[in-house]
Amino acid sequence: MIRFVLQDTVFETLNIAEEFDRLSEWVGRQPWARPVKETLIYRDTEEALERIDATSRKFFPLSFGIIMLTYWTSYLYIFEDEVYV
Repeated sequence: MIRFVLQDTVFETLNIAEEFDRLSEWVGRQPWARPVKETLIYRDTEEALERIDATSRKFFPLSFGIIMLTYWTSYLYIFEDEVYV
C-alpha cells in the first residue's frame, strides 16, 4: 500500500506489482493450478495437439449439426407461420 499526501488529503493506492505477486502466489498454491512444466502440452506437445485435433474432428461436426437442426426446425416450423400470415 502506498500512501501519499496532496494538499492535506491522504491518498492510499495499491501497489499493482505487489498485488499481482500475491495473486500469483495464491494461484500457485491451489491444487488445480499445476506448474506449466507438468502440463501435457509442455511435456509432449505433439501428443497434446493430436488429442486436440481428434476432439475437434468429433466436436465440430456434432455442434454444426445441432446448430443446423435447430435453425431449420425453427425456420420451417416456427417462423413459417409468421411469414405467411
